[in-house]
Amino acid sequence: MKELPKFYNSLEETRKEIFSLLFQGVKKRKSNFHNLVLNTIDLQNKPDARTVVLRSFSQEDLTIGIHTDNRSGKVEHLKNNNFTCLVFYDDQKKIQLRIRGTTNIEKSKKESWDKLTNWSKRCYLTSNPPGQVSNNPTSGFPNKFESEAPSSEEANKGFENFTVIRIFIDEIDAIGRARGKNPNMGSNDERENSLNQLLTEMDGFGTNTNVIVIAATNRADVLDKALMRAGRFDRQIFVDLPDLNERREIFKVHLKPLKLSKQVDVNFLARQTPGFSGADIANVCNESALIAARKGKKSINKQDFLDAVDRIIGGMEKKSKIISPEEKKTIAFHEAGHATVSWMLQYASPLVKVTIVPRGRSLGAAWYLPEERQLTTTQQLEDEMCAALGGRAAEELFFKKISTGALSDLEKVTKQAYAMISIYGMNKKRFRK
Repeated sequence: MKELPKFYNSLEETRKEIFSLLFQGVKKRKSNFHNLVLNTIDLQNKPDARTVVLRSFSQEDLTIGIHTDNRSGKVEHLKNNNFTCLVFYDDQKKIQLRIRGTTNIEKSKKESWDKLTNWSKRCYLTSNPPGQVSNNPTSGFPNKFESEAPSSEEANKGFENFTVIRIFIDEIDAIGRARGKNPNMGSNDERENSLNQLLTEMDGFGTNTNVIVIAATNRADVLDKALMRAGRFDRQIFVDLPDLNERREIFKVHLKPLKLSKQVDVNFLARQTPGFSGADIANVCNESALIAARKGKKSINKQDFLDAVDRIIGGMEKKSKIISPEEKKTIAFHEAGHATVSWMLQYASPLVKVTIVPRGRSLGAAWYLPEERQLTTTQQLEDEMCAALGGRAAEELFFKKISTGALSDLEKVTKQAYAMISIYGMNKKRFRK
């Protein structure tokens, strides 16, 4: 039986041996770890592998660096799916090393570029993108570079094929909140120190550093003014909820991986989801797939999407909820009151569905399809209020008594009436005679 290497006896010794092989792979071209196999997932979700050169290894943060051309197919693969696997093999020591991780495509890495020889830099001067099949090993290079090294001036033209760094900071209000507005005791905390450092770092970016900083927040009102001045974040882009056309395009993205029936109409789905965000639309698509799977269907049809919308708006059905026959009758008349009144009113939103099946905290519901409008008139607001009070009126008319079932309706109408007077100035006595 062949004796195993000594470093196999200890995890720490194995770790040291692997690190040593990686360091040798960076420095020595003849090292078996110098060339490794980079495995990616292509745009058709198929595995793709190619041999690359190990350029750097950091033991401190456990990062591995390789050089590539931004015209290469693997760049597009990693932009689409940044998960990758690296495979090393030392034939002499019979060591195979597989490393899985996520990649970050660094653009304009000037320091690494300057360390390359002119002969290496010429690889980025090819007229054809890397990875193309060719019978001529020098195909793609300018003729004068086939026999002689390019000059520094000529080689530096290949620098254009390096990429650009983009930094995305999500929920920046966690560190960018205005100083001195901390609700807790004291203001000189770690958050303010982080903000001060962020301000300093952003001042260090020149116009030619090829660094773009993008940040997102839902609380722009609490950000520090120093962070928002010109030279740091120059532009502010307000992203509103998607309109009809935008929802249609979002649906097209999330429907691609799903198996749909022929009756599914993207335009219809976009019209049925006013006020939905991109995350809500993604949730509708996922929920419809789950509903179809529970029913044993081979494809998702129109009704599955409608059921998914109902579940997201109203919550899960609670058919097992104990409700007495008298209560069911009251709920039925209540929801019928909403439907009848909204049907008779000119400016009320179109009625989509009426149900007495309990969902979430509600015992029944009347769902409307509001119009996508930027302005709302007094008549439209008044008709919507009348439709909301239709359930309460139906209870009083048919049962000669009222219940607590109109609680949410009364809350909605009260807030709307208060806003019409105090905010919108729609009271009839707004002008003095």
